[in-house]
Amino acid sequence: MIRILNTFLLLTFYWATTAQPKICGNNPAMTSFCKDACIICDIDGFTGRNNSNVVGQAPSDFCTSAVNHMQWIGFIAGSVDLDLEVYVHNCQFDNGLEIGLYYSDNCIHFQKISECDTDVSDGDRRRFKNTVPLVIGQYYYLVMDGSSNDVCDYTITVKSGTTKILPLTTAPDIVVPTEICNNTMIHFTSPGLTGASEYYWSVNGTLIGSGLDLIYSFPTSGEYLVCLEAFNLCDKAPQACKNIKVLPDAMYEFNTQVCFGECFTYENENYCNSGSYERLLTSANGCDSIVRFNLTILDQITQAVDLTICEGESLMIGDTSITIAGSYKIKIKNVNGCFNFVDLNLKTIECEILPTVTVKNITCFDAKNGEITIQVNQATPPLTYELTHVQNSNFKLTGMITSTTQVVKFSNLNEGDYQIKIKDNFGNDWANVYPVKQPTPLVTTAVASTYNGYNIKCRGDKNGIITIDVTSGSAPFIYKIGTTPVTSPISGLAAGKYTVTIVDKNGCQQETTIVLKEPDSLVSSFAFDSTVCDHLQTGKIRLISTNGGTPAYTYKFQNKVVDLLNTPMIGLIPGDYTIITQDTNGCQHEFNGKIIEKLIPKVTLTKDYTINLGDTLQLTVVVDPADSKILWTSDYPFTCDTCSITKYRPFQSSAAKVIATSPAGCVTEVLVNVIVNKTRSFIISNVINVVSQVGNKEITYYAGDDVLSVVKYEVYDRWGNMVYFSENLPVGAMSTGFNGLFKHNLLSTGEYTYLAEVSYIDGEIVRYSGSILILH
Repeated sequence: MIRILNTFLLLTFYWATTAQPKICGNNPAMTSFCKDACIICDIDGFTGRNNSNVVGQAPSDFCTSAVNHMQWIGFIAGSVDLDLEVYVHNCQFDNGLEIGLYYSDNCIHFQKISECDTDVSDGDRRRFKNTVPLVIGQYYYLVMDGSSNDVCDYTITVKSGTTKILPLTTAPDIVVPTEICNNTMIHFTSPGLTGASEYYWSVNGTLIGSGLDLIYSFPTSGEYLVCLEAFNLCDKAPQACKNIKVLPDAMYEFNTQVCFGECFTYENENYCNSGSYERLLTSANGCDSIVRFNLTILDQITQAVDLTICEGESLMIGDTSITIAGSYKIKIKNVNGCFNFVDLNLKTIECEILPTVTVKNITCFDAKNGEITIQVNQATPPLTYELTHVQNSNFKLTGMITSTTQVVKFSNLNEGDYQIKIKDNFGNDWANVYPVKQPTPLVTTAVASTYNGYNIKCRGDKNGIITIDVTSGSAPFIYKIGTTPVTSPISGLAAGKYTVTIVDKNGCQQETTIVLKEPDSLVSSFAFDSTVCDHLQTGKIRLISTNGGTPAYTYKFQNKVVDLLNTPMIGLIPGDYTIITQDTNGCQHEFNGKIIEKLIPKVTLTKDYTINLGDTLQLTVVVDPADSKILWTSDYPFTCDTCSITKYRPFQSSAAKVIATSPAGCVTEVLVNVIVNKTRSFIISNVINVVSQVGNKEITYYAGDDVLSVVKYEVYDRWGNMVYFSENLPVGAMSTGFNGLFKHNLLSTGEYTYLAEVSYIDGEIVRYSGSILILH
């Protein structure tokens, strides 16, 4: 298992670094392009079908005139010579396959290693032998195409030689020295291993090169493990490793110097010029030893020096003390033991700096008007000054002082400590710290009166109060609103925004602004319900809403507190009433209303009538109060159901109702009884004289208002023959249309029989019959 895993890791590295083909899996198959082809570790018995829709890749010297669908697969040479048999069968077009063997390490350039047969027919068994010696362990390609685009099955058999190499069970021999000097080029070699095609050298697990021979140089000394990996695409041999010791170079470095005019001697050689030198020596282990050194020849120093000292001081140079100004020549031995020559020009000056500093503190807190004034009384001008705020290092002022009469003034300074530094050009300085102070801040608080959450009791009042509390500052204090002086507490104020200015004894001012708020106007709304009709003590007062003011609210009715919030006032008689609403702050709102008396209307009319069927009855009603509303109701319609005078035509005995509603909503109802007499009207003539100038020439009839229509009228002779018929005759005094003629012939004189069917407005149908006498 370890062997397989190591082989896999090696091959993975091999493919990643050299772009070699991959090993085929459990189901090897040919591909259309060389670069996609896998390597089968034993091609003996491999079978397949060259079926593909891709044209694919063909070597430039492949034995075909047209590329149809190329197929590739790789195999490993297990012997120097190889004899493969390809059995072609089950072809689609009976054209067969085109087959050849090739070698390529990049799938771009190809070497043909066998004959290329362009016509291996269906059923043929073609043998392919290598034409150049094979390298055991090297991979090669079997390439085929369908002749004239044919598709065939194929089976590959190894007849001699092998494509299955023996396992790589022994490690390769390597030739590596055991000990070398650092930075020495060495030659790693190996005679190789039969069956291995790839060799990779590594040092301490890091790949350094490939092949059987490798030139290498170790960059640093130390212990190293040199290993060689031998493998082919299908197997890997055990690793061969040897330890090598790289000896370090002996390296010595140093710096040295000599005085001007001297030489440095090393290993019997003199070095008289400044520079870098290297000597190569042989150490005890035979490796090189390198000595490097830097030589410096010190210059002869002759220096002219101008120095200044303070009056009364002395200058010590070497062993010489000098206090008087003048020119001197001095020889001094330095730390290197060499002599320096100094030409000294010495001056004396006034070194003590004595300034006068005046501080003016800040007048009001945070006014930033502090001042510091400087005048230097004693020094050697010109001078430089620097003013720094100790608590704020970003604040810095600098300048020049050119004379002892010059005054420097720093204005608009903040509170804090200021450091003043004064320097002359000779290195003398003076420094001190001065505080700039400011008075304590004027701190005030404005407190407003409060009335249950508001500063004013009621809307529009002037009872607000502002109390000013000064907790810090310089007394005494003056208070102003605008330009008007006031005293604290400030009373009698209306709602609004007030800015109070407080001034202390230093003239420092502080403004404080406060807003006095007042409640909204207190407003209550009530409903005054009129009395119930004809009941005087049924009036009611209900609370609708209360807004504004300061909750909670109380309600007074007739000088008594009542709970109108939950219970209305009831049992009130008609009249004027006043309700007062009062909030928590005592603000009041007065509401006036009136309870109105409701009256029942009085109705005057005739209550009983008798009419004939078909008659129209006029009804008249008088109502008090006169502006009451009227409504007539019945089973039969009215000409106007909201008028005091209306007409009514019932077909049956019935009752009509009048409803009177007063403006206050009170109602009176009265019934009117109407009896309908069912005496029916219908009269018809019974004689017709068709020749005479006098008398009826046609049969006539009368149908009154109670008649809806004469449904039909029929005349029969004595033998029962119908001699006349009409229907749907109108109402009134009308002719039936019968004139004694039948089919345009005059009927005989004599007696005839008529039948009449009459429909009445109450839905009744009455049939009438009788005799008619026709005269000539």
